[in-house]
Amino acid sequence: MSTYLRKCIDIAPTAVITPVPMVANDYRSLRQAAWWPALRATTSHLRLWADWPSLQRVAGEAPGFGIQAADSLASLDAQVDAAVADGLKLIMLPYRYPRWANGTEGIPPGPSDYDFEPWDRHARYAQYLAFLAGDRPNQTWKDFKYRMPSDGFGPDSQWGRFVAWLWERYADQLAAFEVVNEPNLQIWPQRSPVETDELGARWGTAGTHLVITPAVAEMMLTVDSIARAHPGPLLLAPSTSDSDTADVPRSTTISHRNPYAASSDPFVESLLGQLDQRGFVADDRWIWSFHNYADIERKQQHVVYLRRVLAERGWAGRRLDGGPELWSTEGGCRINAMITRFRPALGGRDATADEQRVYQGQVLAEAIARHHYAKGAGAGIGMLTQYTTYADLNFNSGLLEAAGQGGAGRPALTAWSAVPEYIAAPMQRAAWRPQP
Repeated sequence: MSTYLRKCIDIAPTAVITPVPMVANDYRSLRQAAWWPALRATTSHLRLWADWPSLQRVAGEAPGFGIQAADSLASLDAQVDAAVADGLKLIMLPYRYPRWANGTEGIPPGPSDYDFEPWDRHARYAQYLAFLAGDRPNQTWKDFKYRMPSDGFGPDSQWGRFVAWLWERYADQLAAFEVVNEPNLQIWPQRSPVETDELGARWGTAGTHLVITPAVAEMMLTVDSIARAHPGPLLLAPSTSDSDTADVPRSTTISHRNPYAASSDPFVESLLGQLDQRGFVADDRWIWSFHNYADIERKQQHVVYLRRVLAERGWAGRRLDGGPELWSTEGGCRINAMITRFRPALGGRDATADEQRVYQGQVLAEAIARHHYAKGAGAGIGMLTQYTTYADLNFNSGLLEAAGQGGAGRPALTAWSAVPEYIAAPMQRAAWRPQP
């Protein structure tokens, strides 16, 4: 059995972004639910999102300035206080970027929005043209609040000062601080621009390089410098998405070398190179974080290849089971993924809605069991995280139905709650030995 298997619930940033009474996945509401005690009995950690645009809405003013920001801050404070009072261990991450910090403030909805650097926001040129022609009215693109800040991520940047403020306010209450969320998927731009006047060619990568990995390296160095003045939380990064969409490299950067999605310029290898260039050497306080939807839903082993890359490249963070320790800080099983996975077993037909929920529970139980052992996909994994409790209908991996649809428990709730954590006494690096 692996030395550790912590379990964590990710409750999304909803209650900070929309700080109204009884919003879904607000911890203050979750702790009062009839199903919560059973889940809490086998879950020790909670992941909280400090949404920067919600907390600091006005440039030059402190977080919490103004009525809306004050409400968002009060919501975050109250959730932190309630979770700590209940004995939960907290992971906090800074999320998104205010438009006043990234050069997009004042751009109105409409053409000024969707035509702003569309090659970095609309995944495919053909889809962008179809949207302009009215053939894809529901086309989505990356929001302005995922654009990187204009002044970067150094200690004296706007982001650096916000992160320092989070540390000053919350560090004593946190078990871990996570640097960023899915930088290889959500944030833009991922790459430098193609120098051309031909619109369609700007969706390409010829002559370009990753700009997201030097940015994340800068984030990690800034957080490391802040943390050195504080003995508290563990440090987590880079919280990579495991997306295997390899044909849109301006929108999504494949996490690392793996047999499921080819990439000539994967994120992890590039980030490790950027850290090496800056002389950064992780210590036992740093744990590599990642997301593992594909490993759960498809029974893949992205994490095995990720851990191999980290070992080969000399990542020196905390170790477990004979190699780098990793925490999955977001994951789960989306019910629509059960259609594809179980179609062959069902003779080519799609699973019904009820069958999807049964399979979701079985697949989640399978994944937890697989990670309980120090081999294969379980080796070195110190944490599994479930996103979320109540389902988000746009990303339907919840343990319960959406709150607006009654919030009934799914089989996945029983599956998650049934499996205990395994947390052995930690060992210092000098005394560390591979586990049997």
